[in-house]
Amino acid sequence: MNAKYIYNRKNKLNSEGQALIQLEIYGDRKNRPLKSTGIYIAPDFWDDNRQIVKKKHPDSDTLNKKLNIFKTSWTSYLLKMEFQNNFIDWEHVKKINNVSETEQSCFIDFFENTDQDQLLGTRHIF
Repeated sequence: MNAKYIYNRKNKLNSEGQALIQLEIYGDRKNRPLKSTGIYIAPDFWDDNRQIVKKKHPDSDTLNKKLNIFKTSWTSYLLKMEFQNNFIDWEHVKKINNVSETEQSCFIDFFENTDQDQLLGTRHIF
């Protein structure tokens, strides 16, 4: 599973001359859901090669942190879903607009809700 940002997918700018940044999640060839970050910036401020907001934008640090958090939250949510269910339900992923705070959990909650047999390593303990 991989994810990358798509800037100005529809090749149209809004009335303020800005375009949307979306996250495209690569699951398999058929399933590539797009998730809106809700962040709009002008084309001069987007670095397509590095997938970040350029430093010349006044809020580049804040926006790049938001983008990193957004990508990380989706990646961790999908990994958790795959680990718990042994598959990712792509139809469910397509319906979700945003990973809510209730679906994210800390490591302790994750550990308590996971089958303990899955957590055993390959090393046999005598």
